This record gives sequence, C-alpha cells and structure tokens, in this order.
Amino acid sequence: MKRDNIKYVQIVAFWIITLAMVPAAIGAEKYMVNWEEYQKQKTILDDPRPVLKTYWTKQLTPPEVYAKYSYDIPTMKANWAEAVGFKAPDVVGKIAPEIKPGKYTHQDKQKYPGLKELMFPFFYENFFKPGAVPLGACVSEFEVVPTQQRYWPLPFSKATSQNMGKAKQDAQGYFDADTYISGMPFPRPSGSERIKAMQIVYNKIYTPLLWDASVGITDTQNYDRNFKNIYGGYGVSYSLQLSGRLKDAPTPFYDERAKKRNEFYLGAGTSMGSRDMYGSVSLSVAKIGIDPTDVYMYSGAIRRIRKMTGTDTQDTAAGQNVIFDDAGGFRRVLSPTLFPYEYKILADREYLVPWYTTDGKEYIQRSNLEIKNVRMERRPIYEIELIQQDTSYVYGKTLLYFDKETFFLYASMNYDQKGRLFRGQMFYPFQDPEMGLIGGFMSTNWNFQTPQTGYMASGPPLPAPWLTRDDFSFSNIEKMGK
Repeated sequence: MKRDNIKYVQIVAFWIITLAMVPAAIGAEKYMVNWEEYQKQKTILDDPRPVLKTYWTKQLTPPEVYAKYSYDIPTMKANWAEAVGFKAPDVVGKIAPEIKPGKYTHQDKQKYPGLKELMFPFFYENFFKPGAVPLGACVSEFEVVPTQQRYWPLPFSKATSQNMGKAKQDAQGYFDADTYISGMPFPRPSGSERIKAMQIVYNKIYTPLLWDASVGITDTQNYDRNFKNIYGGYGVSYSLQLSGRLKDAPTPFYDERAKKRNEFYLGAGTSMGSRDMYGSVSLSVAKIGIDPTDVYMYSGAIRRIRKMTGTDTQDTAAGQNVIFDDAGGFRRVLSPTLFPYEYKILADREYLVPWYTTDGKEYIQRSNLEIKNVRMERRPIYEIELIQQDTSYVYGKTLLYFDKETFFLYASMNYDQKGRLFRGQMFYPFQDPEMGLIGGFMSTNWNFQTPQTGYMASGPPLPAPWLTRDDFSFSNIEKMGK
C-alpha cells in the first residue's frame, strides 16, 4: 500500500508541476493544441524553429479572442513601471560594465572575468561550459542582448496599483488571506528582512494565472548520468482562477465559496503518456494563506480517487528530479507550523540571466543536452534564502532567484539536511508582448547527487472559457481518465 501511495503522489506531482509551467487562456469556443500537430511545428530537441512566431497563442486562438486580451504596449509598460516604481533598464549596467551586448563563449572566461560576477554562481561553475556527462543543460555560448523593460497585462497592473497596500501580513509575516483582492500583493516589498523576503515569495505564489481559465500541453523528459533517456511523457493541463480574477466576470472572485474558503485556483492534469501513466488524472485546490493545497488523484488502475497527505509532497515526481513542493520552482505553503522557514535576502543586485524569449528559437542539442540559441540579459534580481526549521523535511535550505521587476522565478536550488546541493531548476521565460503575458517556455532540472538531468517544455497556452467548477468535480476527473 505504501508503494502504491508513492506512485500516486509521483503522478500528482508531475501534473502539478505541469500546471505551474503552463499559462492560461479564455475564448468563446472549445479548441485545443493537437500534440502530433505541435510536434510538426517544434520539438525542443535539435529544433531552432521560432515557434512563438509561427504556432503559438496568437496563431491558435480566434482573432477576436486574441484582440480581447491584447493591450497597448506603451500603456502596459507605463502602468507596470508605476506599480513597481522602476524600469529594469534604468537599474542595471553597474556590475562588470565591460560586458556589452554581443556574443560570448565559455572560452571567454579568462578574457572577461566580469562574466563570473554577473552570472548565478551555481550556473557559472557548473553549466557555463560545453555539454558533457554527467549533467546536461549546459550553455557553452550565448548572446548578451540589451535589457528590456518587462511588464504584465494591463488588468493585472491596474489591479496591482489599485490594491497596493491592502494585502496584509501578521506579526510573523504570514499572509492574511482575507485581505487579498487581486493583482500583485506586494509590488514594492518593504519592512524587516524577514517580512520583505516573505513578501517577495508571496508575489510568486499569488501571481494569478495569465487568464482566468486555461488549457495547455507539456513535454517532459529525463536523462541519467550517461544521457540515456529514462523517462518521457506529455500531458494536458486545465486551470480555473477562483480568486484574483481580472479579465472575465465574475471578478475578483469566481463565487462566494471561493471567497469564503480562500480558494486561489483549481488545477487538473491528465496524463497522455508515458504508457504506464496514461489516463491518470490529478486535481488540486490551491489556497490563499497558511492552508495547504488539497490534492486528489484518480488512478485508472484502481478506478478510485485518493486524497494525498501533506507529507506526500516530498515524494519525487515520476521520472523527474523534482518533488511536488518544487512545482514551478517553488510551490510550498509558508506556514508557522508545517515545515516553517527562516527567511533571508542574500542579494538585491543584477545578474545575467536568460531573456524573455519572444520567438522560441531556444533548443536542446540531443547529442550532449547542451542548450543552444541562448540569449541573456541583465536583470535586477532578488536572491532569497529559506532555511528549513524542521529537520524531517527533505531540504534543509533553498535558494530562490526572483526577477525584481516581474517576480518571475528564474532558478531554485535545494540543499539537503547535510548542506549538499541536491536538486535544482532553471527557467527560460517567454513573453507575448501584445498580451503582456509572461510564462515558462522551458525549464531544466537536475539531481546533483544521482546525477540526472531533465527538462519540461511547454506548448502553446490556449483559452478555455468553457471551464467551470463542474469540470473539476470528482465525477468529471474520472471521465478525463477514461
């Protein structure tokens, strides 16, 4: 029975992470990405085609739907700059100013020592080199591009400004669920180091879905220390925003139930592969505040729905180097009693990180798992350290790297209770300039102790206006799995 429970949790974790990577959408009719057709347009392995220009949200949604959720770019930029109080290009360029826009390779380390100053330490030491076993997702060359101002959709920036100062924390810094309305809760983090650090993390946790409902697909692969493929699968995810809704009525809450129970969103994921996972369906109910996410699992093998326990979130997702709590880089509840942390801000500075791709030319070279067509830009970054206070938790320390302008999570590094680097993730974002949408185009993940390398690539996010609570009912998730 214990073994069965672990397997169910692994599948659940897989789909929760899938949900975290896939943005959402809304429209007037049902439509979905066909997996086989998408594979004709882009495969992450050995494929540099600019899929964001040829087969993405704009191409796959009705023109009137895309127009509905598109906004004037200068207005979006101005509104978001007003919300956060700065523009990224104005606050970078001070560290290693000799690193100008242009092309650089791993052979330039001696010639340009400023590269070391500008890059995440774990990335510079472990992954700024040619691809080679035992760990993949290296980058041997990249192009530095000028820093751009990044921004969120207009309804999000307006809600952020209108509700600024309304989201509250208690004396220990924990979020008061009753004070959340919509928008980024803490666009200008402030207070003591602990309070400010928690605000930064909360901004990531409570960034609403990019639309109020969504569907999407993901491709997930994992490789052993010899780069042998040991897992592969794809699936479909669905999500429905319940609180903090911005673009479709009703707003800001889906219903009174969502407001009363502090429900943030509903998510469901259906496995379409690999064969042994086919038909498995997960259901999650994310909460606001200190209440943990409720997770349920439908297994076709037993034709039953099981509720997962809180401790199950530490189990490894099937075929991956992540646990449920690693969803989207960090999907943990900040709680005074359940695995509490101490919070520190290690740095508030610029780093050289992957730019927000607008074409999707990035790809992974199959022969050595090296990432190609990488472009990097200087970004203002918060580096946060979370120190676990409960020694029974799988991780003793976590480092998080947030974009200061958007609060997008670029990387998370997790250390075990002995202080060894254990698991990590790196995210390559995309932005749809006309919609203002920001999401994860691709992520890489590692187990440094085994070692193993994995990736997750997202397909086009699409609108799903037909989604209601009924689609996330127990009876319906059973149907999804059949």
